[in-house]
Amino acid sequence: MLKLGWLQFKHAWSWWALTSGSLLVAGWMVGTCLTGLLALRAALPTLVAAGHDPRPLFLIPLVLGGVTLFLVLTGIIRAVLNELQAEYRLWAIQGANPRQIASLVAVQLGLTGFFSSLLGWLLAISTISYAYTQLQGWIGTVWLPSVPLLPTLSGALLTVGGVTLLSVIAGFAHTWRILYQAKAAKISRWLRLVFGGGVCVVAIWGLGQTIVQIRQTTGNGLLMAMAWWLLLVIGIGPLGSNGILTAIRLSDHPLMLKLAACQLRQRSEQLSSVVRPLLVLQTLLTGILLALYGFDSGTVDGQNVIVTLLMYIGAPALVVIVNCGGLTTLESHHQMVNLQQLKIAGLTPVELWRERLAESGAYGLVFLIQALVIDGFLYTLVDLSGQARLRFARAITIGVPLIIAGGIWLLVSLINLAWLCHWQRQKSPKVVSQL
Repeated sequence: MLKLGWLQFKHAWSWWALTSGSLLVAGWMVGTCLTGLLALRAALPTLVAAGHDPRPLFLIPLVLGGVTLFLVLTGIIRAVLNELQAEYRLWAIQGANPRQIASLVAVQLGLTGFFSSLLGWLLAISTISYAYTQLQGWIGTVWLPSVPLLPTLSGALLTVGGVTLLSVIAGFAHTWRILYQAKAAKISRWLRLVFGGGVCVVAIWGLGQTIVQIRQTTGNGLLMAMAWWLLLVIGIGPLGSNGILTAIRLSDHPLMLKLAACQLRQRSEQLSSVVRPLLVLQTLLTGILLALYGFDSGTVDGQNVIVTLLMYIGAPALVVIVNCGGLTTLESHHQMVNLQQLKIAGLTPVELWRERLAESGAYGLVFLIQALVIDGFLYTLVDLSGQARLRFARAITIGVPLIIAGGIWLLVSLINLAWLCHWQRQKSPKVVSQL
C-alpha cells in the first residue's frame, strides 16, 4: 500500500500541492512553538518558581491548532476525492474496499504532510527570532526572557513527525467516513439531522448554565462557555446552509445571486467545509471579546487581551483562513467546466464575472446569517446575566460576523476572479453536439 500510495502521489502531486497550505501553516506553527519551548527549558524552573509560567502560551496553540487542522482536513480530502473520483472509482471496480482506498489516501496525505511540515519547520526557524521579539514586546521579558533560539534535531523530528502522523490518521479516518456516508446517504442524512438538533438543545441548555460564570479572562466559566458555544456551532452548522441557499433561490433576489445559490446548493459539502470552521473561529473570537469587554468587571488589562487572543485564536485562525483559500482554489478549478456550460447557455463575459462575484457573496451571506443566529444566543444569555454592558455586547456580536463575512467575500472573490481570468485567456474547448 505504501508503494501504491507513493506512485499515485507522484501522479496526482499537483492536486495535493493545492491543499498543502494548511499543513504548511501547521508545520510553521508547531515548529515555532516547539522551538520556543525547547529554548526556554533552562529558564523554566526559575520562571515557574516566580509564578511566570510561559508554557501555556506555546502549548495551547499547539493543541487548538492540531484539533483545528484535524477537523478541516476532511474538506481537503473531500475536494481531492472529487477531483480524482475517476481514479478511485477504478480502484473500487478492481476490488478495493473502503479501508484500502482510505489507506491509499492516508499515505498520500501523509506524504503531503511530510513535505509541507518540513518546509514549515524551515520557515519557523527563519522567523522564530522575529516572532519571539514581538511577543517579548507585548508580554514583557518577565514572562519571556531573552534566550538563544537555535534549531534542534528533536524539534525538527517532533514537528515533521507530528504533522505527518496527524495527516495519516486524518486521511484514513475522514476518507473512510466519506466513503461510508456515500453508501448510506439517506440514513446518514437523517442521523446528522437528529444529531445536530440534539446537540443544539444540549448546547443551549449548557450555555444558560455557564454564561453567568464568565469573568474577565481565562477562568473555568470562560472555558466551559466556549465549549458549549462550539458545541452549538457543530450542531447548527449542518442545519443552516442548505436552508439559507434554498431561501435565496426562492426569493426575489437578483438573478445572478439566485444562480449562484443554485450552484452552491449542489456543492453543499464543499460549502460546509469552508463555512463551518469559520463559524467556529468567529464563535471563539466573539466569546473571548464578550468575556473581556461585555461585562461590568472593571478595566481590562491589554496584556491579558493579547495573551488570550494569541492562545485561543491565533493558531486556529491561521489554519482556517489558509484552509478557506485552499478549498476555494480547488473548487474554482473544478468549476472551469461549469463556466464553459454557462457560456454555452448564453452568459456574456461580464455576466460570468457577475456570477462569480455573486457566488462569493453567497458564501459570505450564508456565513453571516448563521453567525448572527449563533451570536444572537450569546447576546441574549449575556443580557440575562444581569452584568452586561449591552452597547459593547451588541457591537461585538454584530461587528465580528460582519467583518469576517466581508473578509470571506473578498478572499473568495479574488480567487474566483483569478481563475476566471485564467480560464478566459485559455482557448475554449471545442464542444461536439450530437443531433
